[in-house]
Amino acid sequence: MESRYHGGRAPDNCLDFSSPMNPLGPPEALVNAINDVIKDRIYTRYPDYEYKKLRECIADFYDLRAEMLIPLNGAAEALQLILPILRPKALVAIEPTFGDHKLQAEALGLPLISISYKRLSSSFALDIISYSSKIREFEDKILLYMSNPNNPTGCLANKKQIEELLECLPSNSYVILDEAFMDFTGNSESFLWNCPDNVIVLRSLTKILAIPGMRIGFIYTNNVEILDLINKFRQAWNVNAVIAESLSKLDKKALRDYIDHSIEIVNTERNFLVKELRKCDLKVYESQAPFLLIEHSVKHPEIMKKLISLGIYVRDASTFPYLTEHHSRVSVRLRSENARLVEAFKKLLKGS
Repeated sequence: MESRYHGGRAPDNCLDFSSPMNPLGPPEALVNAINDVIKDRIYTRYPDYEYKKLRECIADFYDLRAEMLIPLNGAAEALQLILPILRPKALVAIEPTFGDHKLQAEALGLPLISISYKRLSSSFALDIISYSSKIREFEDKILLYMSNPNNPTGCLANKKQIEELLECLPSNSYVILDEAFMDFTGNSESFLWNCPDNVIVLRSLTKILAIPGMRIGFIYTNNVEILDLINKFRQAWNVNAVIAESLSKLDKKALRDYIDHSIEIVNTERNFLVKELRKCDLKVYESQAPFLLIEHSVKHPEIMKKLISLGIYVRDASTFPYLTEHHSRVSVRLRSENARLVEAFKKLLKGS
């Protein structure tokens, strides 16, 4: 039975704007490294279950302590590990947000408390005062989950706001910060380098490196006890040998240059899409991520059917809490593809 809804399942004849990732595609050096390790038939051997080289590679690139991170089969694996370990009395999610947290809370019999972003005229924002009153209803041991930048709204909370949230938490409580798209922002608001003991940071490498099929991310926390429990609870070989070995071959400077260039491209193309889509009488929310949340007069699924007929596939955002059939999330791609998206909306809305 279908219980999930995610992007990335576009028809073969459509440009896929449903899956946000780096529009430049994987760096050439990574593609070459993957081809090399496949040629060496590394897939015939088990990966190192301690992932020593991979952890050192990630730690070196981000200037972190290798012993304080755990590689993941994509950042989405994290909640499946953390929830059974922490066993909170409730999972509190700031929504709309990405993830299977609802399904996992149901499976574990955990109460899920949903609190909403504050919707402004052209953006979304955290509502700290409202959250604090709701969070303080709990005496102890909650797990607060949020994505930053937020998926699907693109809202980027600053460190001060999140620190204010931390001050509201009852005793024995933790925060999961899903920073899957933080690399696209330049990392200025990341908690990777200032991580309190009650914060667990999740990072995805599949988004910035444009390799969603490889499934790679990591957990970082300064809480040694939690880290040890997660490491014991994960399966021994949770990251495949191909990507684990390939990443360890990359040059740090070349990878940094690639990411810096990617940020420039995404910023330029996102600005182009905001400007042009607003000309189509679409409501476009401000974003700091490689995607935009838009609002349209034609509802889903009708608008999706029309877009598919024009060779465009977007993410129906009505499955996110607090959003409606009038919302879609569109990924930032390269100029020629973004222009096709704009033209499709022009034709569609002109005909409506």
